[in-house]
Amino acid sequence: MPNFDLPQLRLNAYRVLVANPHSGIAQDLTTICSSIQWDYDLDQACEKFTITFVKVEDLARQVKPLDHVYVMGVKVSAALGIGTEIEPLKFGIIIEGGIKYSANGELQITAYDIMWYLTANKASHMLQAETATSFFTRICGRYGVPIGHVEDTRIIIGPAPFLEQTLYEMFVTTLAITRDVAFTKRIQDSGGDPTKFPLETRGPRFFLRTNVGKVSIIMKRDPTHIWKLETANIYDAESTWSAATYRNAVKVYNRSATDVTSDGMLAQLQLSSDGDISIVGEIPAQKDLNNDPDIRNYGLLSETVSLVGATDPALRFLDSFQQADYQAKELYVRLKRFQHGGTFTSPNINTIGPGDAILLNEPITGLVGKFYVKSGMHKVTAKNSTMSLTVTLEDLLPEAYKTKPESTSSLIGGPIF
Repeated sequence: MPNFDLPQLRLNAYRVLVANPHSGIAQDLTTICSSIQWDYDLDQACEKFTITFVKVEDLARQVKPLDHVYVMGVKVSAALGIGTEIEPLKFGIIIEGGIKYSANGELQITAYDIMWYLTANKASHMLQAETATSFFTRICGRYGVPIGHVEDTRIIIGPAPFLEQTLYEMFVTTLAITRDVAFTKRIQDSGGDPTKFPLETRGPRFFLRTNVGKVSIIMKRDPTHIWKLETANIYDAESTWSAATYRNAVKVYNRSATDVTSDGMLAQLQLSSDGDISIVGEIPAQKDLNNDPDIRNYGLLSETVSLVGATDPALRFLDSFQQADYQAKELYVRLKRFQHGGTFTSPNINTIGPGDAILLNEPITGLVGKFYVKSGMHKVTAKNSTMSLTVTLEDLLPEAYKTKPESTSSLIGGPIF
């Protein structure tokens, strides 16, 4: 980790400009800015900015909803260390604001990065037989969303409809389908079992990332240079683990619709010879439950989903039992694991983002080794510049189903509408 002087990362190393999109005129509000904070999470579309200004005359009229905010700063790089110039760091669209009554008064605004346009636009579109890259560039062009570096995802997916979804859901789904199709082909070529492949090795893996005011598609890979934080650079830390989402069995049932309130739902279900709902896929098999060591030690913890077909032709089996078996194994791999990670606070590194790899050496809590950023909160004031990160051992990516409220876990290759 490069050595840097912490005071250089404080508020005097940043500039804050607010621009009116109608006039194009930008106001430099750095001198009245008292704090800059940005928050993100791997499973959330937008990066959120909370910026506080000292109250001055007419400020509320100068800063308005849907104005653009630019945060300029001295960037910190794992390869080059601390920069020498102030350059564009963050871009946001102001969504909310409010003036707090106090002795001096202050104006606090909330803004979101360019990904906000992907969440604010809800529509219906057809994924044609094309790559995720093609769909992304075509739809972004239709809505005027600025795009940056876009990797060629190569794999043809679709056709499939996206009905009344946000652009973000559509894009994340196409990237998830791309990973699933690539993995399916890999399994078929090797004649292997999907449970034998760790999630992190199922490439190629792509994700959405913003760069100032543009949205990019990036291939997931660790950088050549990586940050390493040791005890001297860590203010506090906590190691965490959880079995809250752990499951050791998956069952797939067959029904022709997912709406449990629809008329004639019973007619959509397949029943077994004993009158119960028929299982078309399961892992482990019923006969093996008593012999499974994890079930014997921890008890049965089962997840149930419905077989409703795959989103992409390349993921579909002609036989529903084969489809259910494959999907059961996919979900089994995702759920049969404990969550390991932790949280820590350290000096602010303003170029770190969700999904980035980081090396930690904090032996007291056991946070030693390579971790991946799950979420973060960075705050810059005149006195301090810190970041609080939540990290995990797993190199995970956003999945489309995490953006939707569902009563059951979504299938890999499951429905997109």
